[in-house]
Amino acid sequence: MSAVASGSAVALRIRDLTTVFRSRHGVVRAVDGVTLDVRKGEMLGIVGESGSGKSMLCLSIMRLVPGPAGRIEAGSIELGDVDLLQLKESDMRAYRGRRIAVILQDPLMSLNPVYSVGNQMGETLRIVHPSIPRKERLLRAVNLLRSVRIPEPEDRLKAFPHQLSGGMRQRVCAAIALSGPPEILLADEPTTALDVTTQAEFLRLLRELRDDLGVSIVLVTHDLGIVAQNCDRVAVMYAGRIIEEAPVQRIYTSPAHPYTASLLRSVPSLEADTLGSRLVPVDGSPPDLSQLPGGCRFAARCPLADAHCHEEYPPVAEIDRDHRSACWKPGEVGSLLEAAP
Repeated sequence: MSAVASGSAVALRIRDLTTVFRSRHGVVRAVDGVTLDVRKGEMLGIVGESGSGKSMLCLSIMRLVPGPAGRIEAGSIELGDVDLLQLKESDMRAYRGRRIAVILQDPLMSLNPVYSVGNQMGETLRIVHPSIPRKERLLRAVNLLRSVRIPEPEDRLKAFPHQLSGGMRQRVCAAIALSGPPEILLADEPTTALDVTTQAEFLRLLRELRDDLGVSIVLVTHDLGIVAQNCDRVAVMYAGRIIEEAPVQRIYTSPAHPYTASLLRSVPSLEADTLGSRLVPVDGSPPDLSQLPGGCRFAARCPLADAHCHEEYPPVAEIDRDHRSACWKPGEVGSLLEAAP
C-alpha cells in the first residue's frame, strides 16, 4: 500500500450526495447523504453488502444514473474547483474519460461484442483526444494495452471481446478507462468475474497505476481481504450511507460500528488461534430503501441496539484521527469481536 498521509490533498470531494429512484412502490434512496473525500494518489476501498449503494455511488459520481426514474436529488461532487453536478451534460462529457473514468464489474457488458478492441479503443481516444491524428491514436491504443500488461498488443487490437479471456477483457476496460489519463478511476467490483490468479494480477495492475501515474482509485468490492491487501483507507456503506470510514489497518483492528465488526466476524482467517472457529453470519437483511426506519438503519440487526438506536439516527462522530463512525455506542463494538467463537 502507498503511504497516503491524512493531510494529503483532496482529489474528489463529495458532500451530502443523494440519489433517488421513484416508482409506484415509493421513493428509493439508493445513495442518501454521502459525504466522502478521495485523496490524491490513494486507493480508497468501499465495502458493504449487495444493495448498500456502492455501485450507485459510482454511477452518481459519473452522472450516469439511469433515468427517468433515477436522479441525483442533492449534494455536490467537486473535482478540483468544479462541481460536476452543476455542469451541463454536454460539458460533463468533457470530464468523463479525461479526468474521471470508471471500470464496471462485467467486461462483457462494457465492451461491444460486434466491434474489435481497436475500434472501441480508437473511438474512445477520438472522443477524449479529438485533435490527435488517426495514426497517433492507433499508437496510443497499442501503448495503453501494453501499459496494462497485455502481450502482443498490436494483435489484440484486431481481436473481438469474445476472443479474449476474462482477465484480458478487464484489462482492455482498464486501458480504455486510462485513455485520458484520468485523475480519478472508479473500479466497481472489477475482479468479480475473474479467477483468483487473474484477480491477483489485475489488483497488482491497479496498484501499479496508482503508484506510477498517481491516479486516485476508488475500489468497490465485497471482499474484505482485497481491501486489506490493496487499499489505504476504507469506507463502509450500509443502506445508502457511509457508516464508518478509517485507515484500513485501523478499521480491521478497532472497528467502531457494529456492522463493520459483523462483516469482519463473517470472514475466515488463517491465523492459528482462529483455525476451526465458526464463522458468524450477519443476521437479518438490509432494510427496504423505500421504507427506511427512523433510527439507525442497522438497529434491527445489531446486537448492541437499544431503544435510542431505533428512534434516532446517530450523527457521524470523530472516533480518532481520520476515523469516523455513525454509531451511538462505538466504544462497545470491540466486545463483538472478542465474543466471536
